[in-house]
Amino acid sequence: MSEAASDAEIKSSPAATLAEPTRAELRMVFGGLIAAMMLAALDQNIVNTALPRIASELGGLSHLSWVVTAFMLTAASTTPLYGKLSDMYGRKRLFIVAITIFVIASMLCGLSQSLMQLIIFRGLQGLGAGGLMVLAQSTIGDIVKPAERGKYQGVVAGSWAISSIAGPPLGGFITSALSWRWVFYVNVPVGAISLALIIIGLKRPRKSNAHAIDYLGAVLIASTTTCLLLLLNWAGSLYDWLSPQIIGLFAAFLLLLTGVWMQERRAPEPIVNLHLVQKRAIAPALAASISMAIAMFGEFVFLPVYLQIVLGQTPASSGAMMVPQVVCATLASFIGGRFLTSLSRARGILFVALIANAFALSVLGLLAWFQLGLLPVALTVMVLGGGMGVAMPALTILVQNAVEQRQMGAATALLSFSRSLGAATGVALAGGIAGHWIAGFTASDDLHTLAPGLVSAYRQAVGAILGTGGAMMLLGVFFVHQLPRGNATAE
Repeated sequence: MSEAASDAEIKSSPAATLAEPTRAELRMVFGGLIAAMMLAALDQNIVNTALPRIASELGGLSHLSWVVTAFMLTAASTTPLYGKLSDMYGRKRLFIVAITIFVIASMLCGLSQSLMQLIIFRGLQGLGAGGLMVLAQSTIGDIVKPAERGKYQGVVAGSWAISSIAGPPLGGFITSALSWRWVFYVNVPVGAISLALIIIGLKRPRKSNAHAIDYLGAVLIASTTTCLLLLLNWAGSLYDWLSPQIIGLFAAFLLLLTGVWMQERRAPEPIVNLHLVQKRAIAPALAASISMAIAMFGEFVFLPVYLQIVLGQTPASSGAMMVPQVVCATLASFIGGRFLTSLSRARGILFVALIANAFALSVLGLLAWFQLGLLPVALTVMVLGGGMGVAMPALTILVQNAVEQRQMGAATALLSFSRSLGAATGVALAGGIAGHWIAGFTASDDLHTLAPGLVSAYRQAVGAILGTGGAMMLLGVFFVHQLPRGNATAE
């Protein structure tokens, strides 16, 4: 894709067509944006501590990871499309669509009577969630003056990190106090409040802009992502690595990935802006984002499962074990944010944070493998939370500082997409690892009657998943090392 085409896309953003809001309107809209973004971030992980309880009621313990994977898949696939459609029809209209889909799907999830129903409705829920984060960040770019954008984007990034980590303890509390169904029902009032604030406070653009939608690119990206997730989840567990099904999936993935590359290079307004990806500072930052998300979301999903199945914790107590991670992430995001004042400083802080995360995940893997108790787990997740609390806003600042102001929206959308893709990949990979370890067991889905051998298999599986997460964090360290030093925008 040419530079001119990229510039035309960026210049046609509705940022200049929105009337500047009053201070009261800004507060109202920002509250709605934060609520919408937190809905998406929480729902990626709030289900995790409820998964064993869901398996006891609905069955299908060996397929639990798909309750999370289905959500991640549709969210990752639709994130870039929401950004493009919001340029055409305005952020407000797309917000109304996204929140409405999300709330309706949440109700359906709570009403599910089988695991297959829940997986399908989680996929529908992801269709709405895919737009919430990118629309929130893009809307801030529309309505906030450039001099104040850093402050607001920092709050959004910190809220996303905190909400992601707060999901497991909140899900555990709700599951124990009410039932797992209320993990989904709670989205309805929060979504309604967010929708009302956005409808009332966010003004419509004065004019619309003509755009070309890259439908073929959207289909190719969704298909490529689906093949990748199925490959990671099925290989070595449901099918042998060299089975026709896995070889066919791998071939389809490579073919579709080639198609994405060719289509996005020639599309007048591509879903994925390859011109930005080719910048020296952007490509390694996106790769680091994917590695971080792969590593963290395996822990988010399977550490609560380990605490309940192997260590016998209740959903509430297993959720409480994640509280130290939430607290440290919160403190680190606000304290560390004060030092993220330049590209070179953000690079150094991110480098240290990922090394700490790699160490913490590796230690967690050993603790799970050898079943060494609760206190070491609590201490280790504190280190992990502190690292993530610093790493998330640091990576956002690295990406935003690496582009010109006119490219901010496109770069932010790419970062959101990379996180969603990494999260979906991480859950699918972790599910595949778990499936490999528990293959051959036919025990009851009742958590109280699981065979000792199956419990031991879960212990080893979670240890392997967390150890793999540590390796992925080290890969992220490598990518961060490739980032250019200094504050200049890198082409």
